[in-house]
Amino acid sequence: MVVWFQIAGVVLAGLLLAGILRVRGPGITRGLQAIPPAASVLALALFWVNVWPAAKSYIDLWRASRHTPASAASISPGVVNGLNEGFLEWARAHLRAGETFALAPEQSTGTLLYQWATYRLAPHQLAVPAAADAIVFYGAGAKDLRRARPGFSAPLLYAPGFGIAWRRHAR
Repeated sequence: MVVWFQIAGVVLAGLLLAGILRVRGPGITRGLQAIPPAASVLALALFWVNVWPAAKSYIDLWRASRHTPASAASISPGVVNGLNEGFLEWARAHLRAGETFALAPEQSTGTLLYQWATYRLAPHQLAVPAAADAIVFYGAGAKDLRRARPGFSAPLLYAPGFGIAWRRHAR
């Protein structure tokens, strides 16, 4: 139904434009001749009404952030969402090349933390705890940190609730 109204609007705009421009010929022919220019003007107006605000927002964002260093820009999504970027950087530095990791506690999976941590800890690969070389504790309670994990060392702590425990054969 909306399409029919749009078509009728373009035809009426064509007839109006034909009257303004005084196009010669029979009435219907004048209207038909004026449709392409009317449609072009309408399309141009709709284009700029919708495109310019989006383009301007990108330009404004670029101007506001052009002096931001790449290192700050790469961690900004985590900082904005309240994630502990310092810990993730520390954990990445402590994992050896080729080591896999699992996130603990288990409820951290399926959240922004899970997705961001796997991105920030790259190139290390996420694995299930049974197959991981290390367990990265992010915001774990004291009980989680003390709980014996068979085959893993005591966690090296970054801060209370944050640390890494390695599988005994991995180090």
